[in-house]
Amino acid sequence: MITKQIVENTKKTAKTNIIGGIIWMTVCVLLFIVFPVITGVENLTEVLIMGVILTLIGIMFLLIGIRRAKLSEKELQIAYEQVMSKKKNARIYDGPLNKDIKRRDELIFGDYDPLEYSGNSGGVRKFNGVSAQRLRQLLEENFTDPDIDQNGSPSIMEMLEFSEKWNSKYVFGGYAVEIWRDDYRVSLDSIWREDLENLSEDERKAFMDFVGEVDELDEENMSAWWD
Repeated sequence: MITKQIVENTKKTAKTNIIGGIIWMTVCVLLFIVFPVITGVENLTEVLIMGVILTLIGIMFLLIGIRRAKLSEKELQIAYEQVMSKKKNARIYDGPLNKDIKRRDELIFGDYDPLEYSGNSGGVRKFNGVSAQRLRQLLEENFTDPDIDQNGSPSIMEMLEFSEKWNSKYVFGGYAVEIWRDDYRVSLDSIWREDLENLSEDERKAFMDFVGEVDELDEENMSAWWD
């Protein structure tokens, strides 16, 4: 959602563009009127060409400022959403994976405990309730690939985008694989709505369409799990 600060910053930038354009053109006009008189230059062609070019630059800044000043809040909202969409949908992963397992597990579990990966765990540590914000952080720090899925589930990036579309109300479960295994990674195998407050029928339908074929589905509590 666009904020008051964004609107104010846009208006401030517009004002700067307008003032800058006026000052620039004024200086250009004065410079190329006064300069030939002071220097006594007889051939003014090159001076005039340069003056015209610099004046046009000033006019460009002025027009940009006027355009920005006239932008409505609705237009700013549309532009802001377009920028944020491109930012969120940009491919984050740029392998290979970040091998700082201590940092990774601190983001997921709050600590790194090698004992959690020992015994019958097979080098896997399960987690529940990872937020959309924390998942995006894991992707941005290259701890997993956004394109991987869990046996036919939506990809990690698709799950993140779905949660963010609904104001990050959905959280995730899955597992982290120990660093000594060849398949070191973070995988998601479940998604659910953190609470059922203000749940609309449109959102419920969107969730069912999103999860598709799933191994376990709890429609009442809005959760899905893939084996």
